[in-house]
Amino acid sequence: MSTATIESAKMPRAEPAANLKPKEHGAYAILAIPIVTAILVTGPTVVGLCVAVASLAGFLAHEPLLVALGHRGARAQRTTPAAQRRLTVLLTVTIAGGVNAVVVGSTSVRYSLVLCCTLAIACFVLAIAGKHRTLG
Repeated sequence: MSTATIESAKMPRAEPAANLKPKEHGAYAILAIPIVTAILVTGPTVVGLCVAVASLAGFLAHEPLLVALGHRGARAQRTTPAAQRRLTVLLTVTIAGGVNAVVVGSTSVRYSLVLCCTLAIACFVLAIAGKHRTLG
């Protein structure tokens, strides 16, 4: 038996890491179609791009949030540090994009973003409570 065989036998096999991309494939279209349509119709604006970036980052933060909270099973639980790092980055991007849109946007944009922010916070609270897949 060669030393290479002995060395490889001693090495623990790495399990594939849990996927931190959202599993809700239909939601990609639900998110992308209004954003792309709005940008095509009105043209790219600072506020529009900030909202688009914040929306995309918030959407992508959902899966790392569930992994970090332990709602995705044992294998995903082992990737909690990576999920927490990704969650921190994505939430920072979400907040930065939203704050920039509020600062640059008009009063009607601000009112719209307050409503969107309220709904997003409600979704995150439901996810934290483990009720993200139920209506009650």
